[in-house]
Amino acid sequence: FRYWSAEASGVVGDLGAESTQKDESDAGYSLVFRLDFGRTISELSYTKFELSSPFELGKTFRDYTPVQAAKTKLDMQTIDLKFRNLIHEDEYVSMRWSYGLSVLDLTNTVHDSLVERKLNIKGYVPTIGIEGEWFWSRDLSVRSHLRFGDLNIGSDDVRIKDLELGLIYMPYDAFNLELGYKNYSLDVAKTINGTTSILEQNLKGPFTQVNWLF
Repeated sequence: FRYWSAEASGVVGDLGAESTQKDESDAGYSLVFRLDFGRTISELSYTKFELSSPFELGKTFRDYTPVQAAKTKLDMQTIDLKFRNLIHEDEYVSMRWSYGLSVLDLTNTVHDSLVERKLNIKGYVPTIGIEGEWFWSRDLSVRSHLRFGDLNIGSDDVRIKDLELGLIYMPYDAFNLELGYKNYSLDVAKTINGTTSILEQNLKGPFTQVNWLF
């Protein structure tokens, strides 16, 4: 189980009339199920988070320009299936390359008291990356990964970048605690009837993860 306290910054709106977005702290939650076969680790995870901030007057979203104070809200869920294959391992370091699929379901809503506009994206985003774990002692290690994802089908264009660095403490064989920092970038563009709406978000902040090993 993971709890992630993220600070968000980015833009949302129609191309050329985007509103700047900034949100100081939003909670993200993840549940992960992992099978370790030695040379290959299979991982299935579910993540959900929400972002909300004011939408600037004079900017447009889905061909609508709010005439009064408006808000933009992002609801996002992902289901990720990843496979991590061993490249090299010794008593000091373990290196793996990863590949998988991210099932993305997001809705960005801009609304005032009069009108509501939505941007919906659903799709399967292939991902690839690399990760490493450095062992300081029997019960302490440092882990890092970098992953990229890209989807361009029809009117939808999605790009993902995921960077993590974590310190793992394992006091018992069946339990470990991970404290780290995550930077997740999401760029989305969707074109309908000649209008391109974009959503660019950079989420970063500390996370705490508790792992039970069976």
